[in-house]
Amino acid sequence: MSPILENPAVQNAVASIIVIGLGVLGEYLRRLVAAKTASIRDERIRRIVEDLVAAAEKQFGEGAGAQKLEYVLAQAAARKLNIPRETVEAAVYHVTN
Repeated sequence: MSPILENPAVQNAVASIIVIGLGVLGEYLRRLVAAKTASIRDERIRRIVEDLVAAAEKQFGEGAGAQKLEYVLAQAAARKLNIPRETVEAAVYHVTN
């Protein structure tokens, strides 16, 4: 072993650097997983809302916007999803255009 590595102060410094590096890497991986999980959940919710909007369009036909909105919000609530009105409006635009 190198004489410098036999010094307890150097050993402590190297150990500290390794621990800090592992902590930083762990935090980076935690945030990466959280972001990926959120994007998967957002994509899933978007698809559900689009399906509900398409079903409302089929059930209520042309017009009846308020009824369709209430239908979509009620169906989302039945699935225990709290969907903002803006998300439904964006899905309506995507489905109908």
